[in-house]
Amino acid sequence: TLTDSLMQLDLRAELANVAVPTTILYGSRDWANRGAAKRLNRLMPQSQLEVLAGGHELNVTQPQAFAEAIQ
Repeated sequence: TLTDSLMQLDLRAELANVAVPTTILYGSRDWANRGAAKRLNRLMPQSQLEVLAGGHELNVTQPQAFAEAIQ
């Protein structure tokens, strides 16, 4: 299925080629995505990692801080 194909797709090596500045956000209480956010930041040289107070849905629970972080 398409879902199976997408789950097997590994593009991590391509992340080093992303040349645009990228902001990676995660919430201070979002334990599930903390490791993934840090790994993504290490793989993308042009990225910056920001931790906002909150959980998984920062755009809902911290809309102002979220908007400022992605400006």
